[in-house]
Amino acid sequence: MASKGKILFIALVALLAFSTLATFYQYYVLQDYVIAAEAECDPETESCFTWICDPEVDGEEWCTGDLAEDTWYYKVMYRNAKNVPNCEPYDEDCDALHCPEGEEGCEIELCTPEVVEEEEMEYECTDPDTFVWPDYFLEAEDEEEEVAADSPEELEADLVTEEN
Repeated sequence: MASKGKILFIALVALLAFSTLATFYQYYVLQDYVIAAEAECDPETESCFTWICDPEVDGEEWCTGDLAEDTWYYKVMYRNAKNVPNCEPYDEDCDALHCPEGEEGCEIELCTPEVVEEEEMEYECTDPDTFVWPDYFLEAEDEEEEVAADSPEELEADLVTEEN
């Protein structure tokens, strides 16, 4: 009876070792899994998911209090890990958040009412045909333009004036 127990124990250990090695091979050697990432989306041309930072839900340390900075329009991208380049996704030269033409398994999911309902999400979709930038985005752009309009000489003169 003791030998049947040893055989069963050895079989279970061998099965566990095989399972571990097979998983390691699939994920680390072949990199055969799908990565989901949120990529920037242009609401004027695409139907985007809309996320607005809520301090009560997301925490005050993540939200800036400025709606223009706390609102993000995005789409979801699914891509096989072996095809994703090893670079910083938001770097200008990195092509990680784009689907190259003809790449198998690369899919971009835009916001549709069906997706929102299926995923039970509380986010809203934008409609490119009726989208209008909210006022707080336009105000933020105006402030950036005012700062950019000042030349370095004008900024330096303003600093000298403020110091006096």
